[in-house]
Amino acid sequence: SSGALVITGAGSMVAMGQQSVLPGGGPGENANPMLRVGQYGLGSLDINQGGQLVLQGNAVSTAADARSTTLFIGGIDVDTAGGGKGVALVSGAGSAIKVQGSDAYIAVGIGPGANGQLAIKDQGLVEATIMNVGRNAVGVLAMDGGVLNLTGQYSGGAQYGAALSIGHRGGVGVASLLNGSVLTISNPGSAGVSLNLGGTAPNPLGDGSLTLDGASRITLVSAPGGATVSIGGDGS
Repeated sequence: SSGALVITGAGSMVAMGQQSVLPGGGPGENANPMLRVGQYGLGSLDINQGGQLVLQGNAVSTAADARSTTLFIGGIDVDTAGGGKGVALVSGAGSAIKVQGSDAYIAVGIGPGANGQLAIKDQGLVEATIMNVGRNAVGVLAMDGGVLNLTGQYSGGAQYGAALSIGHRGGVGVASLLNGSVLTISNPGSAGVSLNLGGTAPNPLGDGSLTLDGASRITLVSAPGGATVSIGGDGS
């Protein structure tokens, strides 16, 4: 099967939101928005000329009862289930994917057999807290004059800080930042920030590569001592 979503033009927006029904969170709390592009089949997402996709998750996420706000591009968050192929493009000034609120997460290629591709071009913008590229799958992040902002930290689960992980948990991830692309990973909180190429101790094994060219830049912002860069920490 296949499906495609195109959001084009300034003022054009697809928005998904959720509110809390349980102050403080817990088992009875609402689930936050989740969007899958290419879960099992072929899915495509094209955002251009000022269009926007916004996922706003205001249900409360706690360490015991996590409530993530999630965009999957290629596959599904089950490490034993076969996944599909997802392709997403964000192109042009004002065009954006904004995953906001509780535990904002983007996965580009996740799960066995899955393939995910995300391109951010010509001042297109993507926002979340954590992004994985190639988690037990194949993932590609291609930035060409694009902007990627990863900010804050999770309040649920292990309460990770803002991070970009490329190729982990046995996956293959490839990322490129070209022609003035900007990646910012920031979190003033206690969990800090991280940039990971290849596997890490919590998610071992994997192959990750990152290329910068054309005056592109990566900035990590955290409290003193809170920024970590791992290259082949557990993988290659």
